[in-house]
Amino acid sequence: MKYVRFFVVIAAACLLFSGKAYAYTCTITVNNMGFGSYDIYTYEAAKKYVEFTSIIYTYCSSSMARNGTISLSWGNDPSGGARRMQIGSTGEFLKYNLYKDSGYSSVWGDTGTERQINVALNSGSGSGRGKYFTIWGAVDMYQDALAAGSYADTIVVTLEYYL
Repeated sequence: MKYVRFFVVIAAACLLFSGKAYAYTCTITVNNMGFGSYDIYTYEAAKKYVEFTSIIYTYCSSSMARNGTISLSWGNDPSGGARRMQIGSTGEFLKYNLYKDSGYSSVWGDTGTERQINVALNSGSGSGRGKYFTIWGAVDMYQDALAAGSYADTIVVTLEYYL
């Protein structure tokens, strides 16, 4: 008897998802984030982070609004809950992080609640109505004895969307 009920549930689930086929696509575009110059003495005196923003743009081609999840990887060499930019392959690192809010209190990551979960990817129903999301970036203060040069990291942005 249990076997029959299990089979019926599967059949019902298949019937619920059968029907007209649609081609939905969602795309994501992300601007590079440049932190500019970091001067320990300037930022130590101001007692603040070096702060910059970037934009994520999502666009779904469907005529219906879509929800999804946006995740940001931890980069090439994270450590101690922070992302790190590196200068070439020297082993010199500059700590920074990426945030979901302008108060720099909610780190944007790639697992659990660190992700932007169940967000509307279109600004309304209909195609051609993409949506913008801001990424707030901050370089940690009090990082001295760093080599001069260009520090870089690579972040992978992942968009999962729900039909």
